[in-house]
Amino acid sequence: MLYIGQRKATRAYLGTKQVKYIFLGDAEVWGDYMAITFAFTDVTTTAANKVIRGDSYTATLTAASGKVLLPSTVSVMMGETDITSTAYNSTTNTITIASVTGDVTITAIASAIITFEDSAVKAICVENWGGEITDEITEYEASLVTSLGDNFKNDTTITKFNELRYFTGLTSLYSSGSGDSVSGQFYNCSALTEITLPAAPISDFRGAFRFTATPNLDLSPTTATSFKIDSILQGSSSGTTAHRVLTLPGGRCTSILRAFKRARGLTTLNIDGVLDLSSVTAFSDMFIDCNALTTITGSITGIKYSIKLAFSPLTIASALVILNGLASGVSSKTVTLRSAMKSTYEADDDFNAAVTTAVANGWTVAYSNS
Repeated sequence: MLYIGQRKATRAYLGTKQVKYIFLGDAEVWGDYMAITFAFTDVTTTAANKVIRGDSYTATLTAASGKVLLPSTVSVMMGETDITSTAYNSTTNTITIASVTGDVTITAIASAIITFEDSAVKAICVENWGGEITDEITEYEASLVTSLGDNFKNDTTITKFNELRYFTGLTSLYSSGSGDSVSGQFYNCSALTEITLPAAPISDFRGAFRFTATPNLDLSPTTATSFKIDSILQGSSSGTTAHRVLTLPGGRCTSILRAFKRARGLTTLNIDGVLDLSSVTAFSDMFIDCNALTTITGSITGIKYSIKLAFSPLTIASALVILNGLASGVSSKTVTLRSAMKSTYEADDDFNAAVTTAVANGWTVAYSNS
């Protein structure tokens, strides 16, 4: 080695003999080293993060406990050149570079395999979006899915899909149709009793859970700031529905037509935060035949158009959620409550105060049983 003062310099030559290090003063200069950058997710290696230019380099990749390395996510870049095909051995999960001539970046992802409660659901998921690990789908693979398509629609055998929570890339659960014919991606999954939504930007729930058997449905995990829920629980012309409790997210709902029409089993509508209905231009048939609905919790704002809850024996607190959500400055608009509850409502001071405010804001408060 060549030393000048107290510093080690970069590679140099003395005559014909190569010298790798030279000290210059008291600071170490690594100009002849190539950096190795690890862009890992749940992957580790004990290999060095630098190597002398021209030397060979080897790294073994290890998945975190409980996870598997996904070969499709591994890439090796040397400078601007992709050398993955020659450097990566997917059988041994090793990176081998014979001669490092530029800075290297190694990318790799490991993920947990999803354990399903329902084998029929698993089969659909593996066939359509998994398979990198034989007969399995990982959480990472699920997170890349942006649409379920119609792979579950009209499937009357699936019973539980709580693993949907891993599908964090979904943006819509709408399938097709409009009006009374709207259908979503779980339409007519008549045996489906449990489902857990992901924290995903799902903004379209139209018809999503019509004719399912889910007693408790929670849409609040969605990260979308606005959404549509037309016909989400719409039932048939006769019979009851399995839906009992629905939790809606806070945020701006832009369309809500027939959302709960004939949802005769629905008892509770929870709102996680403040539901902004100021963009909704009609509430057609929204609560028709909701004769079991007694409870609405949370807050509503921005109701600008006539709304009818004549079928629903709402509690006083629930009726107040509706009255307090009425917008001001409207004309010729009516909120209709159930006649059978009128005497109960009018015995409450808070209810009467809310009615007075509604009337002052241009609303008519009416009563009917149908």
